[in-house]
Amino acid sequence: MSAPPKILISAVPFAESNPSPLSLLQAAGLEVCRHPFARKPQPEELLKLLQNISGLIAGTESVPGGVLLAQPQLRVISRIGTGLDNIDLDICQKLGITVLNTPDAATETVAEYTLGLIIALCRGLVSSHEALRAGQWQRCFGRELQDTRLGLLGFGRIGQAVARRAKAFGMLTSAHDPDLPAHVFAAAGVRPVNFDELLRSSDVLSLHLPLHAQTRHIIGQRALAQLPWGSYLINTSRGGLLDESALCQALSNGQLAGAALDVFEQEPYTGPLRKFPNLILSPHQAANSEAARHRMERQASENLIRYFS
Repeated sequence: MSAPPKILISAVPFAESNPSPLSLLQAAGLEVCRHPFARKPQPEELLKLLQNISGLIAGTESVPGGVLLAQPQLRVISRIGTGLDNIDLDICQKLGITVLNTPDAATETVAEYTLGLIIALCRGLVSSHEALRAGQWQRCFGRELQDTRLGLLGFGRIGQAVARRAKAFGMLTSAHDPDLPAHVFAAAGVRPVNFDELLRSSDVLSLHLPLHAQTRHIIGQRALAQLPWGSYLINTSRGGLLDESALCQALSNGQLAGAALDVFEQEPYTGPLRKFPNLILSPHQAANSEAARHRMERQASENLIRYFS
C-alpha cells in the first residue's frame, strides 16, 4: 500500500477559529505537516520545509522559482485567497505543478471593506476621530456618496460586488475592464469606459485588478494627474498596482483629497505614506472576516482533496 500524500500548510494562520479545514484533510487520508513558525515562512525556510511534500497550502508568503525548482516531487499548490502574484507561475507551468486558489471565498467581505473605506474617507471619519481623541472638537464637511462618481478599475467578482453596494448609496458607477463583454456591465447598471475616461470621470477610484507585469504601477504619476482635482483613491487589491512615490506627490500637492490603502508593495509597510493625515492605512486585512477566512481555508483544503482523490 502506497504512503498517503504529504501536505504542508505554510499559510499562517490556519484552522485557528474553526478546525474543520484541518479535519477535512486528515479525514481524506492526507498526511498533514505544519511549520514551527508563528509567522509566514521565508523562502529559505520553505525550501527545507517542502522536502518530500506533494501538496502545499499557501497563504501570502513568497513561493519563488528557486524554491520550486528544488522540489521535483511537488505536484500541487492551493492558495488561500485569490491573488497568485506571490507564486512563480512560470516555473510552476514548466514543472507541471498545478496551482489552485479560492476566488469566490472573500468576495463579499472585501467588497464590504472597500465600501467602508469609501465612506470613512469621503466623510472624514478617521481624521475626525483622531482630532477628538486629541481634545479637538473639529467637525469636517465631507463628500456625500449620493451622485458621487465611482470608478472601478477592474470589474471581476469583487468589482461587481462593490458596484452592487455602491448602487444602494446612489453612487454613479463606471468601470474599465476590457476582458468583459458589454452585457456584464449592462446587467450591473454600470457604465463601461476606457482607461483614460475612467480616470477623468472618477471622484473615487477603486482598484480591483490582479497584479502582473502589465498592471504593475498602472496607477502612477500620469494616471493620478488625470483624476479630478480633490478626488479619492482606494486600493484593496494589490500594492504593486500603485506607484507609492507618485501617490506621495499627489497627496502632497492636493491632486488627491485622500486615499485609503489596505495593500502595499512591501509588507509589512513602514514607508513615508504613514505621515499623511489624509490617508487611511490598514494591514492587508480586507479579506479578514472570520467567515471569509473559514471559507478560504475550507476551499483550499477541498482543492487538494479533489486533486489527490
